[in-house]
Amino acid sequence: QTHKAMANFMRTPVAQKFVNLMMHDGKKATAEHIVLKSLDYIKVVKKDNPLTVLYAALAKVSPLVEVRTVRVKGRSYSVPSPVGEQRGLILGMRYLIKVCRKAKKPMHIALGEELCAASKGQGEAIKEKRQQATNALSARTYAHYRWF
Repeated sequence: QTHKAMANFMRTPVAQKFVNLMMHDGKKATAEHIVLKSLDYIKVVKKDNPLTVLYAALAKVSPLVEVRTVRVKGRSYSVPSPVGEQRGLILGMRYLIKVCRKAKKPMHIALGEELCAASKGQGEAIKEKRQQATNALSARTYAHYRWF
C-alpha cells in the first residue's frame, strides 16, 4: 500500500517539479530514485509519514518575500517583492536541494534528514529562508522602486 501511495505521489506536479529541480545532467531516473530513497529513509529511520513530512517541510521552507534587482537611473537597487504561492514553493525546493548538495553525505540521506529538520522548523534550508527574509527586510527602504 505504501508503494502504491509513493507511485501516486510521484505523478503529482509537486513531485515532478521536485524531481526536475533535483535532476543533474538529464538523469531523471536517478533523481526519482533519490527522492524515493529519501522518502523511504524518512519512513524507516525517522519512523514518520514521509509525505506528511515532505509537505510540512515545503510549507515551512517556502519564502514569502524575495529580493530582486531593479535598475533605476543607471543604479541597481535590491528591491523586496512578495512571492506568489507557486514561486515560493519552487524557491523552497531549491533551498532544500542546494543545502543537500553541500552536505558531505549521500544525497538521499541528506535530503531525508533535511526534510525532517525543515518540517520541525530547523535545518539549513530554514536558515536560507530566514537569510532571504533578512535581506528583504534590510532592503525595504527601496520598496518604492517596485513596479511589478
